[in-house]
Amino acid sequence: MTELLTWDDQTAQSLQLPLLSGAAREHGIEVKMALLNSLQQQPGSQIYMPFEDYMQFCLYQTGLGYYSSGLHIFDEDGDFITSPSMGKLFATSLAEAIAPTLIAFDGHIVEFGAGNGALAVELVEALVARGCDIKQYTIIELSPTLMQRQQQVVAEKLPTQQAMFVWQDSLPVDNELSAVVIANEVLDAMPHCRFKMVDGAPKLLSVVARDKQLSLDFCKTLSSQQSELLAPWLTYWQEDNIALPEGLESEYSPYMPGWLNAIEQSLDTGMLFLVDYGSVAREFYLPQRLGGTFICHYKHFAHEQALLYPGMQDLSASVDFTAVAHFGLAAGFELVGVTTQAAFLTSVGMLDDVAKQQRQQQMDNKLSDEYRLLQETKRLLMPGEMGERFKVMLFGKNISDDIYEQISGFSHQEISDQL
Repeated sequence: MTELLTWDDQTAQSLQLPLLSGAAREHGIEVKMALLNSLQQQPGSQIYMPFEDYMQFCLYQTGLGYYSSGLHIFDEDGDFITSPSMGKLFATSLAEAIAPTLIAFDGHIVEFGAGNGALAVELVEALVARGCDIKQYTIIELSPTLMQRQQQVVAEKLPTQQAMFVWQDSLPVDNELSAVVIANEVLDAMPHCRFKMVDGAPKLLSVVARDKQLSLDFCKTLSSQQSELLAPWLTYWQEDNIALPEGLESEYSPYMPGWLNAIEQSLDTGMLFLVDYGSVAREFYLPQRLGGTFICHYKHFAHEQALLYPGMQDLSASVDFTAVAHFGLAAGFELVGVTTQAAFLTSVGMLDDVAKQQRQQQMDNKLSDEYRLLQETKRLLMPGEMGERFKVMLFGKNISDDIYEQISGFSHQEISDQL
């Protein structure tokens, strides 16, 4: 069955990417076989899978998908780095923004897609250090493998606070929840439809399987489900006067509007923090970005070969924050603020925290710790790193005026007028 990866090996070599070997290679073959079997191929037939379904399979298929198979995907030894995995600055800064208002939301925090558990642990540590009374920390996690990893990290790092953690695979839809909800790098990892504008209409990308080989093709015929999920986006582009140039290739998140609706319906009162990389619509659909924003990450190499090593690499796309605001407001949320990650972190005092830590490290002659701190600061704040590419958006529901006055993070630069 090694011939199943012949194209993958050749493509990886052309991109100068590491080849799969050992157990990873065996898993790669298993994933590809399962993918082809799921298409129920007949000899000589040609089967189409919508790209969003392919992305769902590759990322989340139980036991096989990228986030579900137990691969080491985070940090320096994985495929990509998130803000919480670099150190504690991001979590302590987020805690500074959350702490004044947490009591108003019953001391309840909800985190979607907690990854390796770093943010959950560091955020609880920072909030406890500030004297906050956390009643419950709920993690919404679809991957049993990641859930188990998070539980192990919490048990190891927070043994005395372990009882406050609860894991679920969805939120209740009863309008009774009071909570601060956090989604850090969740939107970019949702399955995306990729499309091309042809004769003024979007043609959606599909994965085509023929004789155990995969290729990509744009199809004009849509299934009823695709049409239903596309309809809100057509409305958004029209209502917000967003021009999609002929020949444009881009993406949209078909499940994001429903996801925002579900969170709004679960809340009686609360705040929703969204942190992710992306841009506003006027930048997202620029003619010079005809190729879209879809990207793959494998062993810290970024490339655009979506069919390479299914289930073994990260697949994601940038976030259209104008669309997020549109669908959040349509769901019933109030838009509290939106800014860059750099502006948010500096607004809540991260640089003061850095200076304090740096002075202590210099006094203790911990030069290597100081270097790591400065590198972390640079990655979080610099425009060429995460500082400008990442945005922070905050929604609220049924928030009182006194709570609004305590919300921080948007005083240095508020860019909702750019949406």
